[in-house]
Amino acid sequence: MKINFKISHRYAVSLLESMIEKKKTEKVFKDMQLFVTTLQSSNELQVALQSPVIKPEIKEKIIVDLFKNKIDNDSLEFIKFVIEKRREDFLLPIALRFLELYDEHIGIANVEIKTAFEFTKEQKESLQKKIEQILKAAFLISPIFHQVLFQP
Repeated sequence: MKINFKISHRYAVSLLESMIEKKKTEKVFKDMQLFVTTLQSSNELQVALQSPVIKPEIKEKIIVDLFKNKIDNDSLEFIKFVIEKRREDFLLPIALRFLELYDEHIGIANVEIKTAFEFTKEQKESLQKKIEQILKAAFLISPIFHQVLFQP
């Protein structure tokens, strides 16, 4: 797991730094959100990208066909680069790490809150405002509902 993080972090930092120089961070952030959503919703795509039987050229063609007119060319070239380096197993962790680094870059902290009940939209917004007032920082809250935490 530690090696996965190191690899994902290294590639994600490289992408972020490159996009900061090109002033394309927001565009690439949106591209990576789409890429993550697509990968997470398609088990077949994940299996194809991780398959040692499928050649990198074919994996690259699949990605290009899926994302050619949907994401910025710099984002697409980065994904192709990762595949060329035979690191396609790390595409999802790299994209997820990029999203985290982008949030850090713009000053947003991600917070997970475990609860015994589901938050309403109003409760989530109220909690977020209180945390922001106390810490004077922006947060994205991800409530995680655990029914086992509360058993009457």
